[in-house]
Amino acid sequence: MNKLADKEKFEEASLVKKQLKSMEYITQPIVRPKLFSDNPNLAEDLIKGQLKQLSLILKKINGLSLNLNRIECYDVSHTSGTNATASMVVFTKGQEDKKLYKHFKIMNNKKNDDISSLREVAKRRIKHLKEWGEPDLVIVDGGIGQTKTLYEEFSKEDIFVIGISKRYETLIIPKKVNDKLVFRSYLLPNNSAKRLVQRLRDEAHRFAQRYHNILIKKTLFN
Repeated sequence: MNKLADKEKFEEASLVKKQLKSMEYITQPIVRPKLFSDNPNLAEDLIKGQLKQLSLILKKINGLSLNLNRIECYDVSHTSGTNATASMVVFTKGQEDKKLYKHFKIMNNKKNDDISSLREVAKRRIKHLKEWGEPDLVIVDGGIGQTKTLYEEFSKEDIFVIGISKRYETLIIPKKVNDKLVFRSYLLPNNSAKRLVQRLRDEAHRFAQRYHNILIKKTLFN
């Protein structure tokens, strides 16, 4: 898939991606119902495994030892720059913590520019670190540009940022090398860490889209 993409054979790469997703679906581990009756804490144990695996990936690539008690994920939604919104979803100990979710209505004039929107959101979020709580890790839906933008803001508060690129479900992980910021790409295998990151990303997308749709309806009715 990567070789095809490098050769700009994107349609063929897309086909391979679909084949991989099909293989992942039919080979994913199935948790038998009996296991839940045998272990009432099985769901909690599975989530702990997801957090541990993501933590190990970050340690392997960047040498980070993070306590992933609170993870925040951000996404931006707009229609050709109109009614631009952003979402902040929070997972506490690997589970959705919906009472902590936040919507942002983008105020800047570059509403079709995800980078400017994310920088605005990051600056606004940082003003509320004490009030809303501080994340152990921030994930952004996007590639190097989006990851770099949030990293530049959150790193001032010693909060680490990674990105999740939809194209091949790839983590974008910043790292300082000889005082220079570089970005490592890590193609997520079909494991529990991947399922955790996907849940975060999909929830951030859903929540951003929800607020975006509300604003569209208000605009239409007005």
